Amino acid sequence: MLKPLTEQQSEYVRFRVAGKTQQEAYALAYPKSTAKQAAREVSACRLEAKPNVKGALEAARRNKRDRAIEDGIITGLDVMRELAAIGFAKTTDYMRLEADGHGVIRVVLTPTSELSHEQCVALSAIRKTQSGIEVKTHDKLRALRMLGETLGMFDSGGGLRDMEDLQLLADMLNGHDDDSDD
Repeated sequence: MLKPLTEQQSEYVRFRVAGKTQQEAYALAYPKSTAKQAAREVSACRLEAKPNVKGALEAARRNKRDRAIEDGIITGLDVMRELAAIGFAKTTDYMRLEADGHGVIRVVLTPTSELSHEQCVALSAIRKTQSGIEVKTHDKLRALRMLGETLGMFDSGGGLRDMEDLQLLADMLNGHDDDSDD
């Protein structure tokens, strides 16, 4: 049987489930700690590896996920649509190349106000750098792999099972019903 969590361990778990990193959660749960950052990182890793903390964290995350599903906050289809938005995003949704008539080509960014929800989902960062603006998207291949694995689209060797699966996925994500009279 696992030892019950201390008050600080419970706080650590609460902060981790709320999205804080190990180090952030540790600093918030143990505010009187005077350890330097490197020592806090080690302490946070050790704390999270303790069976009672690890078990409580897994249970809390499962509970949070189950509540979100039960409350209708998130569905499997919602998750698949988000993954599809990332996986099927195109660079040309966010920028285009224009020639100025003198042979100089420049990059023109699409204003975020003109992007759809799906296009915004795929963005992970937009930031100003010393050389201009950096636009980053989430990992397309990872999103497609997660989506395909969720749908059981791959055989044991990682290849596609059936091309019809892709059409079913496309229809589902586009809101088409197989039984409609289109």
